[in-house]
Amino acid sequence: MYTAAAAALCAALLSGCEGMSTAFFVSGPGKGSGQDIGTADEPDGSYGAEMDAGREPETSRPLEKESMPQIDYEALENWFGDGSSGGGSDSGDASDSAGNGEPGDSDSDGRGDSGSGDRGGSGSGGPGGGDSNGSGIGNSGPGEGIAGPDSSGPGALSVRDKNVQSRVVIATDVHYLADQLADGKCESFMEMAEESDGRVLPYLWEITDAFFDEVSEIRPDFLIVSGDLTMEGEKLSHQEFAEKLGSLEDEGIQVLVIPGNHDINNGAAKGYREDTIYPTASVTDGEFAQIYEDYGYLEAEERDGYSLSYVYKLDDYFQFLMLDSCQYDPVNLVGGALENETYEWVEGVLEKSWETGVRTIPVTHHNLLDQSGVSKAFFDNCTIMHSESLLGLLSDNDVKLHLSGHLHIQHYREESGVSEVVTGSLLMEPFQYGVIDILRNGDIHYYSRQVDVEGWAKGRGMKNPELLDFESYARHYMWEVNWEKAYRELSAKVQSGDVYLTGDEVYRMALYYAAVCENYYAGTMYKVIGEAKADPAYELWMDIEFTTETSSFLDNILQDPALNYTDILMKY
Repeated sequence: MYTAAAAALCAALLSGCEGMSTAFFVSGPGKGSGQDIGTADEPDGSYGAEMDAGREPETSRPLEKESMPQIDYEALENWFGDGSSGGGSDSGDASDSAGNGEPGDSDSDGRGDSGSGDRGGSGSGGPGGGDSNGSGIGNSGPGEGIAGPDSSGPGALSVRDKNVQSRVVIATDVHYLADQLADGKCESFMEMAEESDGRVLPYLWEITDAFFDEVSEIRPDFLIVSGDLTMEGEKLSHQEFAEKLGSLEDEGIQVLVIPGNHDINNGAAKGYREDTIYPTASVTDGEFAQIYEDYGYLEAEERDGYSLSYVYKLDDYFQFLMLDSCQYDPVNLVGGALENETYEWVEGVLEKSWETGVRTIPVTHHNLLDQSGVSKAFFDNCTIMHSESLLGLLSDNDVKLHLSGHLHIQHYREESGVSEVVTGSLLMEPFQYGVIDILRNGDIHYYSRQVDVEGWAKGRGMKNPELLDFESYARHYMWEVNWEKAYRELSAKVQSGDVYLTGDEVYRMALYYAAVCENYYAGTMYKVIGEAKADPAYELWMDIEFTTETSSFLDNILQDPALNYTDILMKY
């Protein structure tokens, strides 16, 4: 979704970016410096020995990916102890079926502390503190929101608590590719997938199918897919994805979709055949609405005449305002914006809902708020352009909750009384989606779950060892992307003389970066922030401050409020 540099930063976001290079160039530090940084074959400093001998090392030496040091997966498995996000582990007491949060103090966001419920528990958060907006938002305690393979499965959610009035599942940034466009995971497709920004592209079909099966088990009233339905807007991908959605509608689950920045008028739409890549047809906005007419557009209470936005009424008390935040005329752009005419339409919708007492929940692909220092500093195209206008409209009309995606990070922020929950990408480890319970007393409980691809594969008798141990495979996949990014960048900076680190320090700092990114993308930094800041590698990173993109990115991660972004109770 962004520039190649931004996408590579923390395996992040975005699917429209170029992959990372398979080689980087080593340049030596100043003559006679005595600093040691090893090459891939000499990680303990023999390259630095050339400096001590007074010899100039050769410059611009390419270091191939295959010759880089091996990642210590065992070290990463235990980097933050039991607090790591993988496998749905949580810091609560596994013997408790529900956690009870403590009251929040009077801070800027009014959050209650999370309870100590086990995975799949049903504890509720403590009352929110007295923030300036009186929103009273508390974190609740059902397993910190991520359900691992060994916790209660999605079928458990099909038995609803009597207090749940409506249940909604939301997924985003699926980046689906029609099977035939990948030509059986042909050579050119796999080469593209290997340069991934963190999306687990080799298994996107299995992840998608496992997710749909979980939705079928949960049996929500609604499924929302909030944009980037396809890889690059391929018409065949849209048609195939729509067919999959149809199977859920056949089961009585109403599906609602909006486009993302990859989905319409995308000149990058392509297919893969053997060792070649070829262009393929994308879709116009009209074709998008036609393909997905059964997934919100025909049933809409009201449609905007200037975009693919529409209103869908849940019941007599709630409605979804499905806002098309994308720019695609004449071609697609990464950033989000709303036309003036759409703002006028939104204003009319909100005024009507205020008069009738119907509560509105807006959904966009792009973010309403600058979600963190990370998104503001690196991902300029995350937040809707001039979003303060939309925020003002929502706040003035007492809208409490806004849902979005695009960022590929599980996150949350509150401003002017409006709480925005950003759901992470379905295609990035830990493969999260959100469940939204609208309670009979008007409260809304959002909690994330993790697609159990491993259990899905075992249940179908599959033999693929990567699928049968998918949790480990996916974590290793994500670690590799982030570790390699940090290792390459740090090594290049050492060789150019910009920073002075030993080979062992570079190696450990890269591992630390990978461990932190895993928790950050999952929205679980609150579990490990103390350990992260006490780690010796933290001081090494802080010492080099903003000399690299990764160091700036990491600094913003660690300055982000360490809150539970996976389980949020919003009181009305």
